[in-house]
Amino acid sequence: MFYSQKSKIIDHNLTYLHSQKVFTGQYWDEFALTSSLVPDNAEVLMLGLSLGGGIRPILSGDKIISLTCVDYDSPSVNKCKSFYKEYFPEIKFKAITEDAKIYLSQCSKKFHAIWLDIYEAEAYSSLYFEQDFMNLIKSSLENGGVLLVNSYGLPNHFSPLELDGVQNHLAKFLAANFESLRSIPFRRNITFVASNAPAKIYETQPQAALNAMDKFTFKFIQQKLQASASQEITFNTESSAPTVKEYKFGEIDNQMRAQWQELRNLIKPIGISLNENKEIVMLLENQTQCAKALKHLLDINPRLACFVPILGAGESHSQALDIGWIFDWTYNNIALLKEKLNEDFGDIWLCQLWSLVIHPNGQFKAEYFKMLEML
Repeated sequence: MFYSQKSKIIDHNLTYLHSQKVFTGQYWDEFALTSSLVPDNAEVLMLGLSLGGGIRPILSGDKIISLTCVDYDSPSVNKCKSFYKEYFPEIKFKAITEDAKIYLSQCSKKFHAIWLDIYEAEAYSSLYFEQDFMNLIKSSLENGGVLLVNSYGLPNHFSPLELDGVQNHLAKFLAANFESLRSIPFRRNITFVASNAPAKIYETQPQAALNAMDKFTFKFIQQKLQASASQEITFNTESSAPTVKEYKFGEIDNQMRAQWQELRNLIKPIGISLNENKEIVMLLENQTQCAKALKHLLDINPRLACFVPILGAGESHSQALDIGWIFDWTYNNIALLKEKLNEDFGDIWLCQLWSLVIHPNGQFKAEYFKMLEML
């Protein structure tokens, strides 16, 4: 059901579909959270389909889920349906070509969970911050239903919810509309879980048909949800009004690059000078210098030390990196990392190393059992 003997892979800037892997180390892996947030025989709506990277993760748990996907882009919808029909014919979902707002305004069905993952080619969709659209979402949820929002932005070691940026603004907008709000960080994406009462977490297990690596990834994702249960996001009343503007990816990327200056300033006193952003990526492959920087950052700014696994995992999807040393370094310094990073060790550090292990290029698959031991 979840795998195909045919070897074709869709590798596209909007998604990655692998014939032998449900989870590939990208943000849509987090769609597997759905199984812990809905009862059996649930109705789930995914707004924003693209080429269907989130479909198998949503259906990877042991729940019976009726999945409806809505996307306004007809070529993507048709390509997705065609691909699943040829390579995963047993996976059932409904794909509808329609504007999300029009669909919700005309649909009488109630959903146990709604995923919001709509983006323009170069920016956030304006729907993310439109109150009328949010009202439609709320009215389309069952009592106790949850809204899950995929939010792209700054790498989470920059603490984006504390900075003036799109993820902070979106969190405030969601907090103004829902009683309960949690965040689950990935890399440059945050999954927000919004509901009108603290979201109920249901027992779930991975589908028996999943292979061992996918089963473990499924369980790891559910653990992240459990950890978020005690971390409600709150804002004071004065700061809850949404900031509405066009959030372009280029501007978000520029904000990230500006934040790197803090890293440069902190490691320059120990003799590591980085004049350009590209040199930060190059530092990852210099084990001696990077390990020196890590030890220094863990003493003065632990969260910023997370730039290593986050940047390594992110860049590895576009280029091969010689960063295998970080697995042994993590294993040998696990006590220090747990002490300095606290929950960030699991939520950020190990999460990104695991995404390297399950990366489809298989560069770090030899670290599988070492990662199992650490996780």
